[in-house]
Amino acid sequence: MPHNLVCCGRCAAPLAAPASRCGRCHEWADRDLCVLAPLRYDFPLDQMIARLKYDGDLTILPALAQLLPARPPHWPDHQRAFIVPLPLHRRRQRVRGFNQAGLLAAALSKQWHWPLRRRWLVRQRDTEPQVSLRGDARQHNVADAFSARHHVHGKHVCIVDDVMTSGATVLAAAAALRAAGALTVRAVVLARAG
Repeated sequence: MPHNLVCCGRCAAPLAAPASRCGRCHEWADRDLCVLAPLRYDFPLDQMIARLKYDGDLTILPALAQLLPARPPHWPDHQRAFIVPLPLHRRRQRVRGFNQAGLLAAALSKQWHWPLRRRWLVRQRDTEPQVSLRGDARQHNVADAFSARHHVHGKHVCIVDDVMTSGATVLAAAAALRAAGALTVRAVVLARAG
């Protein structure tokens, strides 16, 4: 598997040499958001994720779940957080039949013994798939796409998704959670694209 051993300490972007920050995440609006990504989005993992997402091959899920981090990331006050999957819009979930982030979040919740909260974050706007967009178009596409429930107020939240590319989607979700009063927001993604 393409392990993400040398990466940015903040956005988990794969790097050629060790560094605490990569510079790509320097302009992130959320200065406290950190991402944990144990793998790089590369062969054969990219094909495994595609089989799950686009072919509906749920038999691949146990293998992917085993690749998730064994232990939770460090939290500022060492408290347990709530796991919140990055939601699909209800129309896309109806077509696909499942939310891959929700399946991974359920596996992570079981492994870390942290409560899973599927309804705390909602995708209120059906956006274009990020894979078809580049640069600023990604940020514009997901701007105000999410809303968070009041339950997140005063809580530590861990967003879970399958793949992170530019970070635009995770940043938009984190912004909604913070606007609803989340104390800290972190993200765990299975794979990080370079």
